[in-house]
Amino acid sequence: MKARGVTVEDLEYGLGILAQVLDTQGDAVWPLFERLERELTGMQDRRERVEKHLRRKSPANNREENKSKASLKQAC
Repeated sequence: MKARGVTVEDLEYGLGILAQVLDTQGDAVWPLFERLERELTGMQDRRERVEKHLRRKSPANNREENKSKASLKQAC
């Protein structure tokens, strides 16, 4: 069976559990909490960076749109 990757939801769930442990049991799990926070921030930052470029009007993003317009003109 192929292992699936860790998701944002997985990290948020883990952080919620660790927050409860920190609140009730002390700081023993603090390094793990910090690690999961860094991983979550990294995943969110990567996604935001990709989305920023998908929203931009760039030649690469417009290439498919231009191909569609050219096909439409040829069909007419």
